[in-house]
Amino acid sequence: TSRTLEARKCQVIVPEFEGRVRLVAISAGTDVCGSARGDILVRAPLGLRASVPRVLAPGDHTEATVTITARTSDGEVSLSCDDTAAFDVGPFPHLPKLELGKPVTISLPVNAKLADPKAQLAFHAILTAADGTTVKRDVIVRLPVRPSARYVEERQVLVLDKPITWKPQGNWQGDLNITVAAVRDRR
Repeated sequence: TSRTLEARKCQVIVPEFEGRVRLVAISAGTDVCGSARGDILVRAPLGLRASVPRVLAPGDHTEATVTITARTSDGEVSLSCDDTAAFDVGPFPHLPKLELGKPVTISLPVNAKLADPKAQLAFHAILTAADGTTVKRDVIVRLPVRPSARYVEERQVLVLDKPITWKPQGNWQGDLNITVAAVRDRR
């Protein structure tokens, strides 16, 4: 018997993301099945990527590295960051005119002010092309600010019981000494 293949289309909604996505399609009938897969490169008209440390403590100073790439047209770009109680960000340098496909990377000083385990930085880029059209892109990066922990100045080990010897059953060779103790950190 001959089988005819029918082309099918489906729309896949990808969240705010840039990078490579692997798409896998699986089809099955009553007596046949098949699959196909392929990689799809997802790119926004204006690329914006921010890189920050995983966590900060109040008083920490670091840098956020921000990379901006124009993918549809050349133009002037502006970059901003939302004000938050947890951080001081900036000053923002003057950005050069973006050329099509050529990324521009800048480093921004970030100072952690207050402890906030849910703190985040929201960067906003706007590209204005020569014809006046604008392209906007937003990226939100989680950057928790944990409370500072005091350093351990002295550690004491208090032995609560003398060592005991335990002989397990079976083919065990040798003795096993167990010491019960408590550890207390002095701060």
